Amino acid sequence: MAGADLAAVAAADELARGSLEAAERYLVLAERGMALVPEGRQEQAQLLLGIVRLLLVRQRGNLPAVADEAQRLQATAEAPEAARHDLAPTAWVGLAEDLRAVALISLGSAEYWAAQRSLPDPVRRRRLDDRDREGHRDLQR
Repeated sequence: MAGADLAAVAAADELARGSLEAAERYLVLAERGMALVPEGRQEQAQLLLGIVRLLLVRQRGNLPAVADEAQRLQATAEAPEAARHDLAPTAWVGLAEDLRAVALISLGSAEYWAAQRSLPDPVRRRRLDDRDREGHRDLQR
């Protein structure tokens, strides 16, 4: 495993532990080390980096970045034969489906959490409910 690959795995590990800042530092190291990855493994390393980037921006709740990274992963899943990392056709089909699933789940998750953040806080929500109830009472009088 090259330094970039190992740094990407470390970034994923930090994400799993909940340390977004450490994950981002490892991701930066992985991206810097991409030039040292042997040519035959460049695409595979890029794929790994893409998945980790997607997971990081999803954790950060950055919906536009999630959409961009999800789109990149879906493009990889639909890549022509030459870019399929020397995998057997049946192995690629499974990987492509997994990439699509990760991309769509990440996009849906980011959209959900973005919508949750736009809701009023519980106190404000309760005040709005009280106001609505009082408004209905006024209409009934």
